[in-house]
Amino acid sequence: MSIDGREATLSARDYFIETSGQYSVLGFAVEEVTYDDNVHKWTVKCSYFPGFVSFKEYYQVDVDDDGKILKVSKIAPPTPRP
Repeated sequence: MSIDGREATLSARDYFIETSGQYSVLGFAVEEVTYDDNVHKWTVKCSYFPGFVSFKEYYQVDVDDDGKILKVSKIAPPTPRP
């Protein structure tokens, strides 16, 4: 079974809801979604506020073709475009 980018994004969002709680994942936003044909995985770069009084955090989530989370990494915020 092969998922599409939308389903990969939903898997990433669901991961944060499961690990942080439904109300802890505020302002979940997708920054970028790409697919690597060589290793058959989706890379979802996303951000969210892990609580009411916290700063936005950025993550990269690798998702396989079946929607399974392979790896979650905290990343630096993207560089603003001029």
